[in-house]
Amino acid sequence: MTQLMQDVRKNLNQKPTWMENGVWAQLKAHWGSSNFKQKSEINKRNRESMDGASLHTGGSIPHRLHWKRMVLLIDLIFYFVGFKINDI
Repeated sequence: MTQLMQDVRKNLNQKPTWMENGVWAQLKAHWGSSNFKQKSEINKRNRESMDGASLHTGGSIPHRLHWKRMVLLIDLIFYFVGFKINDI
């Protein structure tokens, strides 16, 4: 839905065929307002900023895979400490 509205906003001179006239007029007024433009500019700068950014570049990993990795890591830690996780 977000991408759909972004595509609509790219050409404000052409109303989408699937949108009612009243809704189109309200959206154009909203998108043209100074409040929307100000927030849009602030958000654009925030997205482009890398200052203090925490980039999530791991992709989509299922929670089950995270769990398996955690169990392996815990097993390794306990192995080097000298006992197995089943001993706890």
